Amino acid sequence: MPPITLTANDLSWLSAYNAPHWMQYRLGESSPLNGWVDKTDRETPRAFMGVSWIYDLMIASQNANTTDEGHPRAALWFAGTNRLGNRLNLGINTSYVSKQNQEQIDGDEWLFGLRADNGGITSELDRGIWNYNHSIFLSKTLENPNRRKPVDGSTDALTNSRGINDQSQALRDFLAVYASTQADNVPDNGSLDEQIGTIQSGKTNDQRQIIQVALFGDGTQAGGLIDNGSLLLGGLDDHMGGIGAHLSAETLAAIMDSTIEKVDNWVRPINDAMKKFGISTPKRIAAFLANVSKETGRLNLLAENTNWNLNAVDMYGHYTQRFGQFRTATTATILAYQTQSGDNKADYA
Repeated sequence: MPPITLTANDLSWLSAYNAPHWMQYRLGESSPLNGWVDKTDRETPRAFMGVSWIYDLMIASQNANTTDEGHPRAALWFAGTNRLGNRLNLGINTSYVSKQNQEQIDGDEWLFGLRADNGGITSELDRGIWNYNHSIFLSKTLENPNRRKPVDGSTDALTNSRGINDQSQALRDFLAVYASTQADNVPDNGSLDEQIGTIQSGKTNDQRQIIQVALFGDGTQAGGLIDNGSLLLGGLDDHMGGIGAHLSAETLAAIMDSTIEKVDNWVRPINDAMKKFGISTPKRIAAFLANVSKETGRLNLLAENTNWNLNAVDMYGHYTQRFGQFRTATTATILAYQTQSGDNKADYA
């Protein structure tokens, strides 16, 4: 490699503590990350190591992790990073959502995108634009969104057949992380514009602002630290499918054991049909799509094959499929309709 010449500013930046670097995280009450609980595999040391960017994000997130009244919430769960150490895996607190509910969705849970009322999500709330107050309101719709609430034998409205299912609190954990990367005009919510004081380098707020932008972006959705396109809330099954608010091409392909290209044109009409007729829980969807798959050969057949054989007879030689007018039809008529579609046979009968 050719020699590299560094300026004084380059050297200052590389030696600065805020320059991205690999580090081991220490979590708990006696550490700077006192708002986090370590849920990594202790036999895998790399799991609780990562870059300083993630460390800074965790510091900011714990500052934003407060109740509506401004009190600290339960500590966030740290589930590790990726191989590069530049991705935060936020664990799901089992006191909010049981392990059983995390492993498999309850069959009676509402899928808001398939409900006629969208689960209470209005067009004003569903604008795709970050709004802290709207996000808190929307999180409250996830307090055990279940058709059977409470489940039989329980007086707790936050439980279903698989245990506690307060997804609203699990989402609040994520919102604490996300809100800390966004600038807004909401006071005392730990948003990015309120965290300038946590920047230890820089002598003035202007200098700290430059450092903050370098670490966290400009506080907008487009220019923020978290890439919405790479964000995964929840999980996928072995076929890389998963039920979200409604069916996607990926999910439908996994269910039909087909490809995205083959099922893509079916996604919208199937979603529309399920929404119209109240097929809005996993149990109902499973029953409906199992029948669709069987009747259409995994969405490959568009015409009904009735296997209507006008010459079928039973053990006594009686015709078993000559219904209606076919009972008295001439031999020529039977011969003419035998090879025609079931619909034509039904019209004549």
